[in-house]
Amino acid sequence: MGNRRIRKAPTLKAQSTKDISAGIFKTISLESCWDSVQETEKELLLEQAKTSLVSLEEPEPEKAPEQQFERLGKIAKRTLALRSDITGLLRQVANTGKKEVSS
Repeated sequence: MGNRRIRKAPTLKAQSTKDISAGIFKTISLESCWDSVQETEKELLLEQAKTSLVSLEEPEPEKAPEQQFERLGKIAKRTLALRSDITGLLRQVANTGKKEVSS
């Protein structure tokens, strides 16, 4: 990973707010989404690198795959939330573009 360049976020002027629970709002920006994408990519690479082989001679051979399944499930949930955030930003930009064209 030492040779990997850190990619900069694409430039796009958009911000959105998302209701994350009972009246609490979170500001969503392209930069925060980009940071989340890079962090998720890193987590997935690390997860792939530490995948363990199952030894059937172990007392609980099913434990390692179950733990990995849980970790991947958490990453999948964060990815779905990130997808929702990015879709919201894109919709906002698309609506802004429609308003500018119709003006």
